[in-house]
Amino acid sequence: MQGRVGIRERSYNSGPEIDHWLRHVGLSPRNPYCAACMTHALDSAKVAWPRIRTGLAMNYRLRGSFKATDVLSGKVVLLPGDLVIWQKGNTIYGHIGVVETVVDRRTVITIEANTSSGVRGSQRDGDGVYRRRRLIEPYNYFGIKYATRPRYA
Repeated sequence: MQGRVGIRERSYNSGPEIDHWLRHVGLSPRNPYCAACMTHALDSAKVAWPRIRTGLAMNYRLRGSFKATDVLSGKVVLLPGDLVIWQKGNTIYGHIGVVETVVDRRTVITIEANTSSGVRGSQRDGDGVYRRRRLIEPYNYFGIKYATRPRYA
C-alpha cells in the first residue's frame, strides 16, 4: 500500500488507478473504493488469506477477525499489515485501512484509500490514498470496530 500513498482522484471517486481498483472487484467508476484498493493490494501481494474480492469494507470482517475492544484490553496486539475496519453504527457501511505502524495499544498509523489527508473532510469518502494517524475507538458511531490479520505468502 505504501506505493499507493498520494494517489488522488481526478474527479469524484475516479482516476486511472482508482478505476482500475474498482474494475478489479467488478464495480464501475465513482463507487467508494477503499475496499477495492485493499483487495487489489492484497491480490498484488499474493496474500494467502483472505481471498475475497469486494468493494465493501465490512466484508473484511471474517471468521478469525478480532474486535477492537480486544486490542484496547491487550488481549490482541495489532501488527503492521493488519487490516482495521470501521463500521458506521450497525450498518453494512464502513471503511478499511492497513496498519503501517503501531504507536501504542490505542493508536496506529494506517494507509487508507478514499479518505481525506487531514482531520477535516470526509474520513471515509475523501479524495485519495493517505497515511493517517488513527485511534482505536470502537464505541464511536463511526469507529474502528474490527481487525483482520491477513496471512501473507
